[in-house]
Amino acid sequence: MDIVAKDSGGINIVAREEAIPRYYPPATTHPVSVDLHWRKVGQKPGEALHVGSFAPGATVKLPYNPLTDGDLIFSTRSWSANNVPDVSSLEDAYTRPLTVNPNIVSVGGIDEHVPTVTLAPTIAKASATDAWIVLTPAPDAYGATITDGQLRIEKADDASIFEVQPISDSPTHQIDQKPYASKISYRWRNQSTEDAGGGRGWSAWSPQSSAAEIGASVPPPPVSTAISTFTYDAHDSRAAIEREVSQ
Repeated sequence: MDIVAKDSGGINIVAREEAIPRYYPPATTHPVSVDLHWRKVGQKPGEALHVGSFAPGATVKLPYNPLTDGDLIFSTRSWSANNVPDVSSLEDAYTRPLTVNPNIVSVGGIDEHVPTVTLAPTIAKASATDAWIVLTPAPDAYGATITDGQLRIEKADDASIFEVQPISDSPTHQIDQKPYASKISYRWRNQSTEDAGGGRGWSAWSPQSSAAEIGASVPPPPVSTAISTFTYDAHDSRAAIEREVSQ
């Protein structure tokens, strides 16, 4: 409802109720382009960012980060072929909110660093065969995503004679004894992207343990004895990793 003051020969005063929106005549033709604007909740329409002008029905991709941008309000203003907008002000434009509900979730993680290895392997003698049983402890740290490992068997009195054998991520490995006294070490690989000098994900080599040769007068202890004092994962490094992230 408009209220017009009585004409007194000067300027007429028109009073309009604030609750009544501005009137726009119905569209008589389809728009040829649409302006897209967005603003954060709490910003005024005049502070909206003009994203661009697009054809009606177009798909628009926006560089939006819900964790930093938060809740948004999108506004559209249509233009006819003769360059007439459907509304004169963004305050009257069609709006649509985008609401973000952040949550904290636990997800599986990846070790940030290569495994930390400080313990020497335990060497035992397989029964009724010329083989060593090598017991390899889990890493002190960063062992949750171990994939595999390696054993290095080195001649005790000549470090230039050695071989490297792949091993699984289990703690027990059987390998053939050598006819000469040896020293054995191991290393682990996890799924970290770090390269500490031995390749991506590889730990440093562990300290060495002595391994007696075939027919030695003092052979390695039997497996039953070695296992009784062996602790595989003393530092619980192979426990599952959890990370809290916002979504």
